[in-house]
Amino acid sequence: MEKILLIVFLAGVVPMSVVSCPMPTAVVESSNAAAGERIRALADMAVGRAAHTSTLLGDGRVLIVGGFKTGGGSLRQVELFVPGTGVFETTGSLLVARAGHTATALPDGKVLISGGSDERDSQGAYNSLEIFDPASGRSSKAAQLSKTRYKLNGAVVRLPSGKVLIAGGSDSAEIFDPASMEVHTVKGTFGSKRLFATATLLNDGRVLIAGGYDEMTRVGQGAWIFESDVAKVE
Repeated sequence: MEKILLIVFLAGVVPMSVVSCPMPTAVVESSNAAAGERIRALADMAVGRAAHTSTLLGDGRVLIVGGFKTGGGSLRQVELFVPGTGVFETTGSLLVARAGHTATALPDGKVLISGGSDERDSQGAYNSLEIFDPASGRSSKAAQLSKTRYKLNGAVVRLPSGKVLIAGGSDSAEIFDPASMEVHTVKGTFGSKRLFATATLLNDGRVLIAGGYDEMTRVGQGAWIFESDVAKVE
């Protein structure tokens, strides 16, 4: 029987394991598959990228920001996916090239770009924020974070108040207020950096922060709750 190699990846790191698996002799389609379900190819993006962000905008378009390019180096280029045409359109650039950042849609239609790093990984991590305006294709400088943050994908949440909780990429959390354009640090600490952790907005307005690994790539099982009297939903 022929064999294939199944390579298992963990986001942001090298392949963790290689498993030899028998190749099936026949493909069996699931009887549960709905009629018409399929994946079909679209036109390519304008730029090849990885460790980028993809953010759904209020008008249905998707903003694709930054990432690493082929051969190394991070990107400034931004593009939009337009569902009606199925094509990607270039639309301006970031102020600095970023990968491993986050992009959070704000109530006014603009997008907050947080942290990330250049091609030097932790040595090139940023503490800067910028706000990209899809309407104009321009990015503007916002407040600075108190600490550099990178690999915070999945650990940034827009709160019911419209403020943004930035919980990943460091050992503590910060909040960005788009109304005042200011940042403040949240009380409490995770004990070590939380890279590739998750942050989930709960129905009551609190946020669950879970897992991640530290600067020594030690995977953690810790979990925390962000809560605020202002953020509570009755």
